This record gives sequence, C-alpha cells and structure tokens, in this order.
Amino acid sequence: MTGVYQPEMKYDDDDRLTPVRIEHLCEEIHADGALEQKYNYLAYHFEMDDRYLWARAYLDEIDKVSIFGPFDSEQTRNPVSDGAFENLTVEYFKRRFDVIEKLSEEAGGYVVVWKAEGAAGE
Repeated sequence: MTGVYQPEMKYDDDDRLTPVRIEHLCEEIHADGALEQKYNYLAYHFEMDDRYLWARAYLDEIDKVSIFGPFDSEQTRNPVSDGAFENLTVEYFKRRFDVIEKLSEEAGGYVVVWKAEGAAGE
C-alpha cells in the first residue's frame, strides 16, 4: 500500500532495576463474622547490594504506589539510607504509575515523591 502513514515505533523496556518478586495479596479483616475491611493490592519487592525495599499498589487506586524502605534486609527491616536504590525504584515506578509516594516518619505519614504531569490532583 502506498500513501499509508506508518509512524516510527520505539519500544522501551529497559528498567535498570526490577523487582525480585511481585505478589498479589488480599487481606480481609472480619469482626463479629462481618467483613470490616478488605485490602486488595500488589506488593513489589526489590533487593540491591544487601538492601531491601518494598512497595504497595492498591488495586482500587491503581494509579498510585507507596514505597517503604530501604531497609537493611527483608527479615529485620531496619531503616537505612540508600538514595541510589530509592532512585532506581522511583525510575521503575514512573513508567507504571501516575503518583509515587513514600512513607516518611519525619513527615508523620506519606509524602509524594513524584507525580506525573496531568495526574489527578494537579
């Protein structure tokens, strides 16, 4: 066929860091035989240089992910500082979510680390 526009295609699938494990979890809290709360989420687990970090994305808020860590290991979860590790996980999530937040003890809750242009709330 002549005269048909064919755009140049580029596929980008090069993540510098990927999760070592992704879990789909569903937690239900019952009280007196009745369902009180239900949490349906994906848990992402990352490891790098003997460090551990995990993140959670609730399926009813699938445009947002929350990061927890980094920690010294998955077992002990003692907080450590590792900006390079955190940055690589943020890069990974930027391609998948509109809002990335992190649990911060200093702030007393969640803080937005990154938000896509045009994301809800802008």
